[in-house]
Amino acid sequence: MIKTVGIISRPRREDIARVVPPLINWLQAHGAEVSCDSETNDCLGSLAVQARKREELPGCTDLLIVLGGDGTGAGSKSLRRTKKFTPGKGIFSMMM
Repeated sequence: MIKTVGIISRPRREDIARVVPPLINWLQAHGAEVSCDSETNDCLGSLAVQARKREELPGCTDLLIVLGGDGTGAGSKSLRRTKKFTPGKGIFSMMM
């Protein structure tokens, strides 16, 4: 069962503030604890959740959601090579 979810998004992207809050609300309504990278968290205003460094998210979440373009997706692949990433954890990447 997925209990913790991390969200990484492309920094300074205008639609993050429109897309991420409903996603966070849905995840929380389904019992997930949500963390975001600090750049994403800065876009959330009053809905801000626990902020972490991008490099920390793979080690403290069951699922990592990556929202962005090619660069964001490529950056998330490098997180898989960190010592904190456990094989078998899910990474869901969606291009925006």
